[in-house]
Amino acid sequence: QYDQAAMIADLGPDLDGDGVPEFAIGAREGFSSGDGYLRVHSGASGQALLTIYGFGGANDYFGNSHCWTDDQDGDGLEDLIIGAPTADTYGVDRGQIGVFSSATGALIREIIPPAEVINVFGSAWRSRLIRLPDTDGDGKEEVLLAAREANINGVVEGVVYVCSPTTGAVLDY
Repeated sequence: QYDQAAMIADLGPDLDGDGVPEFAIGAREGFSSGDGYLRVHSGASGQALLTIYGFGGANDYFGNSHCWTDDQDGDGLEDLIIGAPTADTYGVDRGQIGVFSSATGALIREIIPPAEVINVFGSAWRSRLIRLPDTDGDGKEEVLLAAREANINGVVEGVVYVCSPTTGAVLDY
């Protein structure tokens, strides 16, 4: 048994106050159940500081994608956005994305896939998340999300969305 770890390693802020940035590593297929997870490690020692477990669906590839974002829960620490591109919560393999506290691992809010995001040949609310500067004037960062398959005006194509981790809203595509 093995975990499919290090799908993406992402350098983040210094969470433990030692002056060295931490790093996050996703394991999209962990444990015997296939549930993914994400681990935040000390940049100085490599020790695991926090483990965030998936949404509860086996083989949903939780942790396959993630990025840091500015503080979303008011504790002064940057938080994490983590994707599960094959989660079934909103339809077969439509995917699920959550904003999680980097202090506790608690789910702060979800970013719900828009209705046009569909699944034709696999995961739809896809696997790349990119941190963006503020685009809507609220003083908080946004995130760029990719949907491999979306039905836009009757045409199935890939679409990139700009979303707000602060509200969970899709701002633009």
